Order: sequence, then C-alpha cells, then structure tokens
Amino acid sequence: MQYKVVKDDDPDDLSQTVEVLLNDGWELHGSLLLVGDSQHLIYAQALTHEQDPIEPPAEMNTAEAAQVLADLLKIPVDQLPPATQENREKITEALQGISERIKDKSSETE
Repeated sequence: MQYKVVKDDDPDDLSQTVEVLLNDGWELHGSLLLVGDSQHLIYAQALTHEQDPIEPPAEMNTAEAAQVLADLLKIPVDQLPPATQENREKITEALQGISERIKDKSSETE
C-alpha cells in the first residue's frame, strides 16, 4: 500500500490534485487538514493506494492504459512515490523517442 499527503495553499488547486488522484484509484485517508496561522494556511489531504498507479491491470485495454498514463502525467512528479517517478521518467523518454521516430517518418513521406 502506498501513502501520500498532498498539500497546497490554494484549496481549489488541492481539490483538483485530489480529484486526479481519486480518479487514479487513490482513496482519501482521514479528513482535510488545515495548518498555519491567520495569514498563511496550508491545506493537506492524506491518500492511500493499493497498487502502483503506473502499473495498469493486465485486463486493461489500450485505451484504458493510455488514460491511466495520461492521468499519471498530470500528477506533479514530487507527489509520486520514488519508484513511480523512475518509471514515469522512463516512459517519458520512450514517448519522446517514439514522437521523434514518427516525425522522422512523416518528413520522409513529404
């Protein structure tokens, strides 16, 4: 099981981040926490996840896997577990390589 705490000084931004995580299978753990003084508040929410969000279930079709990847890429890197950060970097590099090969093939056919 994974555990993470997301925090932000803007409750709307935190809400968007939490929504992305909830859509990716994370679950709320506890209630919203407010920390700070009268001039500066930080909002925080703990979440848990049963599996690594980078690993789609085997029965997932290509479109579903693409959506998992798209959702993962929306999550700020510093909010991912270290192993997932490494996987995301590898995937990003692979996608850049694929993109370059597609561009090369497109320019060959022009």
